[in-house]
Amino acid sequence: MDTLDLTYSRNVGVPNVFKEMVLLKHLFLPDYDEENIGSYRLTLDEGVVELETLWKLDSRVHELKCMNRMKNLRTFSTNIHDNESLSANIDAIALMEKLVYCWVVIKKGCELGTNKGVLTLKKVITCPNLHSLWIEVKLGKVLAECGSDFISSKLRSLYLSECEIEDDPMGILGKLPCLIELYLWTKSFVGEEMTCPSDSFPRLKLLELYQLPKLREWRVEAGAMPLLYELEIYDCSSLKMLPHGLSGISTLRKLKISKMPEMGKRVSASGEDFHKVSHVPSIIIQNY
Repeated sequence: MDTLDLTYSRNVGVPNVFKEMVLLKHLFLPDYDEENIGSYRLTLDEGVVELETLWKLDSRVHELKCMNRMKNLRTFSTNIHDNESLSANIDAIALMEKLVYCWVVIKKGCELGTNKGVLTLKKVITCPNLHSLWIEVKLGKVLAECGSDFISSKLRSLYLSECEIEDDPMGILGKLPCLIELYLWTKSFVGEEMTCPSDSFPRLKLLELYQLPKLREWRVEAGAMPLLYELEIYDCSSLKMLPHGLSGISTLRKLKISKMPEMGKRVSASGEDFHKVSHVPSIIIQNY
């Protein structure tokens, strides 16, 4: 057997088949809801050392004893719920030279707001083989302590939600040299103003601002986000207008504004801010 997909299986007896699968190449694990985990646990050991794909490893359920010996792994994703597992996984990922795609989701249970947590966050940000990162835990003010580390990051996609970042994050996030996609989702930022400085986000192509109710003013300085292709803003109720700096981003091709009637009116063809986005071929305005 080359591929095993357990995505839709809840049969706790299924993992017994691993004993015979020394040649298994691709393993897809299911999502686990908190209420359905119970006492279920799965240990992955010698039988999976030849894996090329390991998808949705979960630190609450899975124990991976052979991670340091998985030299052929090319695609890997994991949901991590505690700092110890996070640190161990990142150390192992840093040594996986064949990784083509690596996605880590930091879930509730991890603590990054402490002094020790900041050190772990720095390790995550600078991991050379980590391509996509999703953080779902409170960060507060800790991003400022990682600013210089962002310059060496290889992250291409960053998803932030429930992070409750208090200070404007754009100056620090804008230092990520390889970042292509940035998603600032619900409660990721709880401040009122943010600024994208000149020369920030040099490779960013997609930006989403989703349900940031306190965001009141957004500024984009000349030279920021020079490659931005797609921008989506959803239900940022206090943000009334787009930044003037968008008018200088010639690469912008898609703009979508949802659940923001005042902004939608301002950027419509007859609106007072249409000149900021008149060069954008696709503008979608919807009230839902």
